[in-house]
Amino acid sequence: ARLLFPFRTLYQFFRYGWNFADMVILGSFYVHLGFRISAYLAVGSNPVLQPDVIGHPEIFMPFGQLMEPLVLGNNLLALLSITCWVKLFKYLCMSSYFRLLVRILESCAARLMIFAALLL
Repeated sequence: ARLLFPFRTLYQFFRYGWNFADMVILGSFYVHLGFRISAYLAVGSNPVLQPDVIGHPEIFMPFGQLMEPLVLGNNLLALLSITCWVKLFKYLCMSSYFRLLVRILESCAARLMIFAALLL
C-alpha cells in the first residue's frame, strides 16, 4: 500500500486538467531555456563567431549551425505562450464580467483546434 501511494497521488494530480497545463508550461519553459543555453554555448565555442571576428568579410560565418536550436526554442516558446493563454481562461471565469468572453473564446479555440488538425 505504501508503494502505491506516490502513484495514486500522481494520478490524482494529473486528473485535474489545469495541473497538466502547469506541467506543460514548466516543461516547455525549461526545455526552451535549454535550447537557448545550447545556442549560446555553440556561439561561445565556435572561434569564427567571436566578437572580434564576426564582421570580417573574408571569414565564413556558420549561422546555419545555430538555427536548429533557435527554431526549436521558438517553437517551444509558441507552445508556452498558447498554454499560458489557455490557462488564463481559468482566471477569467472567476469574474462575472468575463464569463461571456470566456465562452466565446472557448468556442473559437475549439474551432481553431479543428482547423489546426486539418492543417496537419
